[in-house]
Amino acid sequence: MDLVKYYNHVMNNFTDPKTRGWLINKPSLLVPVIAVYWIFCTQIGPQYMKNRPAYKLTRIIQVYNISQVIINTVLAVVGFFSVLHYNWICQPVDYSMDPREVRVSLIGWAYCVTKLVDLLDTVFFVLRKKFNQVSPLHLYHHIIMGGPFIYATNFYATGHPVFPFGLNAIVHILMYFYYFLASLGPKYHKYLWWKRHLTEFQIVQFMMRRLDQNIINIYGGNGT
Repeated sequence: MDLVKYYNHVMNNFTDPKTRGWLINKPSLLVPVIAVYWIFCTQIGPQYMKNRPAYKLTRIIQVYNISQVIINTVLAVVGFFSVLHYNWICQPVDYSMDPREVRVSLIGWAYCVTKLVDLLDTVFFVLRKKFNQVSPLHLYHHIIMGGPFIYATNFYATGHPVFPFGLNAIVHILMYFYYFLASLGPKYHKYLWWKRHLTEFQIVQFMMRRLDQNIINIYGGNGT
């Protein structure tokens, strides 16, 4: 009961009023989604596919990939124009109800919700019997991005933490566009010469995210 009281105290007094109560932000919704994902990808899915032929899902995956390109492009472009007033070196988290910050919060929250859509990556692996790609690291990555990141918008949906989200959206635009071209068949593979550079960009993006996190840790949420 003390733990419940403490949790309610934190959620009622320390969360951002702009995002408080928004759909998906609560553990009561996130935990079941993540639990179903984990159980399906590690137990139910592999058992169901054990004696069945792999599904092709080519068209479904193509639609999924191009949809991800469009969604992430919209988020990246709208997000960029929404933070033009930011200090790109170190922007404090703003807990006010400023309309501009409400818009930034909405974009950041929408980006985090797309991380739940990304869980379909693993579902497709299972249904196509690509079990070698369902590694512990893969599952861990999607759970972290699909759970804590969304929950974190309760506390910092604005400010400097939004920059890594925008950079990651750009990576996903390129990544899913690559997947889309690859799914079109061998005749399009000559256009995939930039795969190596995509991997390099992903590494740079990871390093920049770590740098952003270090700035947040050093200066704190208020950017002082």
